[in-house]
Amino acid sequence: MQLDPVSESVQDNFSSHSLSDLNEISDSNDAQMSSFEEKVEQTLGDSEKIMREKVNKLNSENHNLKKENSSLNDRLISLEKNFLNLKNKAEKASAQIDASKAELQSMVIKYARSEKELIEFRKRYEEIDRKYKEILKEKDVAQSKITDLTKERKHLRGNLEKQVLESASFQNKNEILKNKLEQNEVANQRLKLLNEELTDKYEKCRASLDEIESALIKFNKKEIDDDEIEEKNIENETTLNQTKWVDVYLDCLRSNEKLKDRVANLEQEIIGKKLETDALNLQIENFKKYVLDYDKKSELIESLKNELINRQNVINDLKSKFDQINEINRDLLSDANSSKHKESELLEYTERMTAKMVSLQSDHNNLQKRFDQMEIDFDKLNEINERLKIDNDDLKTKLEHTQQSKEKDLNELHSQIEMKQAELKSDRLKIEDLENQIQIMKRKHILNLKELNKEIQTLRKQQQQQNNQLLAIKANNGDDKNDHNSASTLSSRTSSLNSLSNHDHSQPGPDSNIDHNGQLIIEMKKKSKLLQYFILKEEAGALATETMDKNKIYLSRRGGGIMSSLYNSSLTDDTMTLERSLEINQKLHAVLEDTLLKNMTLKV
Repeated sequence: MQLDPVSESVQDNFSSHSLSDLNEISDSNDAQMSSFEEKVEQTLGDSEKIMREKVNKLNSENHNLKKENSSLNDRLISLEKNFLNLKNKAEKASAQIDASKAELQSMVIKYARSEKELIEFRKRYEEIDRKYKEILKEKDVAQSKITDLTKERKHLRGNLEKQVLESASFQNKNEILKNKLEQNEVANQRLKLLNEELTDKYEKCRASLDEIESALIKFNKKEIDDDEIEEKNIENETTLNQTKWVDVYLDCLRSNEKLKDRVANLEQEIIGKKLETDALNLQIENFKKYVLDYDKKSELIESLKNELINRQNVINDLKSKFDQINEINRDLLSDANSSKHKESELLEYTERMTAKMVSLQSDHNNLQKRFDQMEIDFDKLNEINERLKIDNDDLKTKLEHTQQSKEKDLNELHSQIEMKQAELKSDRLKIEDLENQIQIMKRKHILNLKELNKEIQTLRKQQQQQNNQLLAIKANNGDDKNDHNSASTLSSRTSSLNSLSNHDHSQPGPDSNIDHNGQLIIEMKKKSKLLQYFILKEEAGALATETMDKNKIYLSRRGGGIMSSLYNSSLTDDTMTLERSLEINQKLHAVLEDTLLKNMTLKV
């Protein structure tokens, strides 16, 4: 059987609130008493603290004034020491200024002497520079002449080389022509010998021909004279001899023609050789002329070589002079650099001296200003010291007056504290009486609560009986009647509770506690009705705690398994089907209902 949660909650709240109210009343009284005591002690402590603070302030001010006075005295002593130090520094600075002035005068004299030496050195340097420039000009002219001569020399060398090559080529040609002339002379001699041999042979042939003609004439004459018989007999022999002589004659004619041709050819060759010899003679004459020109040019080249050697010697002399001048110039430049270095050192020294003079003058001026300022500060500090002494005396008198007034206030406060302590003792006695009354009221309330619990148990039994009777009626009627019956039962229970509350009001006790308890019971009834209504309207799953939701989120995020696919919007397990998910949801719903019922019974 299910119990009525409203009645049980009302009972529990009533018992708990009644006891808690009593405890709160006692605690509030204790707190009031303790706060009152604390206020009294605080007021006394505050007044003492104020007095102590004021005394401490005055002491601290007096101590600070003493410190300021001592610091001012120390400052005066330090100012006097500084004044003396500044005097000594000013004397030293004036001595240094005098010494620096003397050094500056000596340096000015040295500077004037160095300037004079510098002017003389500059004049010498200008003269040497002018000479050096003239030498440089001469050197440039000599170098230009040398360059021209070198160019001419190179040109002449080129011409000489060309002429040497041409002369070598002409010599080769001359030798070739000489060889050819010798060959021509040998050939002419050979031709002359051949011509002589040919003439001899020709003359011999002519003589033989003449002899043959004379022999033929004689032979013809003999033939005419001989007999015809002999001619007939010897005809064959004579014909044979005649044919022989004819052949010989023909051979001689042929050889004569060949010799004539050969002589003509030799004459032509002799004419050609004569022409060649004439041309070679002309070339030899030209070559002789060229050789004469070459000899003249070689003489010129030798003369130019001699001039070049002389000029080279002159250039070497000029170079040696130039080197000497360069050495002199270097020495002069080194002297100029050393003089410039000395001049720069002198200028730096003068600048240092002037800077030192300026710094010493500025230090002297600063020291003078500081001395004047310190005199003014010393006068001001003396005035401040006198004022502080006067203020110290005034403060001492004020302190004495304030101490006297504060002592009077302290005596008055002590008397007030004694009065407050007496009042505290009386208040504590009253508090003890009230605590005893509160304990008596607590005992009375406990007895009343026990009686109320007994009556509530009897009402529960009656309610159980009524619920058993109503179960049969609910089986026959619909859901609308159930709501009506539940509302009627709620109204009956509230009326019974009201009657109980009225009964409680009728019981003896303090009026304030009864009224307070009645108000608490009414508020609890209202709250219990609202809670019951909302709990009945809400779904079973909405009553779950936040930890369950967190666990579900964790499972859905982690993934894997049936529960993650159940709580998540997408499937994470392949074995999860719709039927299985419905079964799991039904089981979870049943478990939720069981847990809710168990929670409700446990609360009851």
